[in-house]
Amino acid sequence: MEKKDTYIEYKIYNQTNEALIMGSEYIEFYNGSSWDRIIIEGFVSLDVLPVVNSNSDQTYKLNLHRELYPYIPGKYRVFKTVYPESVWNDKNNRDKHAINIASEFYMEFT
Repeated sequence: MEKKDTYIEYKIYNQTNEALIMGSEYIEFYNGSSWDRIIIEGFVSLDVLPVVNSNSDQTYKLNLHRELYPYIPGKYRVFKTVYPESVWNDKNNRDKHAINIASEFYMEFT
């Protein structure tokens, strides 16, 4: 049976007075006691560093690449790092101002 592309959508609301630059994103699986990062062998994500302007929102669509990873039913989350635009060019201090956000979801298969 061929696995079809599976996408999830999530929305980021920027309720600050500054634009946010979107950094890395990945999926994690809850193993019952902690979160495990899912590594998809042979796949590299090329983020184009999108921006969410102040006091606005942006919807993102994430391909789970089911053809490359053997997901099992359970609890997952999208984990994403964002940065205030004012610190983006300061590579020495950028990570001090990083904002980590996550959204949980459940995956079931029929």
